[in-house]
Amino acid sequence: MRSFAILALLLTSVFAAPLDTSSNSVTGAGKSVPSSPASSVVNAAGQAAHVPRAQPAVPSLPAPVSVPSKPVPSTPAAKVPSTPKLTTRSSPCSIACILTELADEIEPLVEELIELVPVNATVAIVTPILESITSSLLAAVPKLEALVGTEVSELLVDVNGAVITVEQLAKIVFDALVLVFKALARVLELIDSQPGQIFDLLVQVLNAVLAILQVVVKLVTSIVASLGPLVAAFVALIDCLGVTALLQLLNISS
Repeated sequence: MRSFAILALLLTSVFAAPLDTSSNSVTGAGKSVPSSPASSVVNAAGQAAHVPRAQPAVPSLPAPVSVPSKPVPSTPAAKVPSTPKLTTRSSPCSIACILTELADEIEPLVEELIELVPVNATVAIVTPILESITSSLLAAVPKLEALVGTEVSELLVDVNGAVITVEQLAKIVFDALVLVFKALARVLELIDSQPGQIFDLLVQVLNAVLAILQVVVKLVTSIVASLGPLVAAFVALIDCLGVTALLQLLNISS
């Protein structure tokens, strides 16, 4: 009986003592076990099971503050100066322009003929030169015909477009054609005016000159009065070659 009383007293004192849950745990044998920082749970065998303490929540980072984008002013595109359009000449070249170009073209050929001597004034040498001159003269005819219908005031201009008189235009025409007259006179002298292949070529050249003058007179009728006296110096040449139509055109008497 005494041992039961002691046991009851012991149990009463154990259950009457406050339980410190923060530092120790009591095992089934009545021994205290220091508790870990993690929470403890008593299992079915009366032993304290270690339960890891929940980790504190990591504070979330604040959301990035959106910075309003600063509008970038658009740079105006650099203005590229427009290239002026090249305007083509709507009207054909003037009379002065056509005949000046003709003179530049035939001048080297005329010099070859003027430098001839009796020894080299052969058909083989003279023929291609005369044919080239004839070809250049005839090529100028359609260029002049393209001016038909143009006002005379627009035709009376020099190569630079400056206004000129009829007398000045006549001088420009004569300066181009006088090259041909001199070349023909030189060759005619070398062949002693004898008929033949070279003589026929000389006539062809002079007929090409006539074709040019016919169009020029058609364009500017009043030029006859100024051009006739200039060409009159070559009446003998023109008459010898038999191209009397040229004399008639310019009102020149033989």
